[in-house]
Amino acid sequence: MKLRIQNDAIRFRPTRSETARLGDGLGVESTCHFPGGRMLAYASTLADRTTIDARFDGDRVEIVLPRDRTVE
Repeated sequence: MKLRIQNDAIRFRPTRSETARLGDGLGVESTCHFPGGRMLAYASTLADRTTIDARFDGDRVEIVLPRDRTVE
């Protein structure tokens, strides 16, 4: 999954297999490792909601998609 952060916007591009996982109701996650043992995790998950949301907690960025929305 590619992640692009520019100003106040986050854009993610899942691969075809990750898109299929999301279509099957599963989440996807990737990590970027930095020197010194630090890492940034970024994930896309599904939830029972009507809007798309982004969360940032510690070293993890999570994009939350509505479960009932068609993934293209």
